[in-house]
Amino acid sequence: MPRIKVSTPDNPRFRMERKVGISDLNYAKHLDSTAMVAILHEARLQMLGFTVNNAALDQIVCKAKAGVVFMDFDKHQLADVPAAFKTRIEMPQVRVA
Repeated sequence: MPRIKVSTPDNPRFRMERKVGISDLNYAKHLDSTAMVAILHEARLQMLGFTVNNAALDQIVCKAKAGVVFMDFDKHQLADVPAAFKTRIEMPQVRVA
């Protein structure tokens, strides 16, 4: 499977800070891949996409990309992006978990 190159914005509109816990590390004391998936999921739920940085080293640890599809479950079809969602995405925010 070919690698996917993920570009990152120069000025991201969302930032989530989270401390890495002991349970996030593997036996080699590296951030475990399953922990990274959980961190990405948490960030996705908070803002739907992000880059993971190690603040202490000022280094990118992981780049990720998430897509969003809106569904009209009553009609069983894709739906337009709701105006409230567009408004929220356009608002710069910082959240700390």
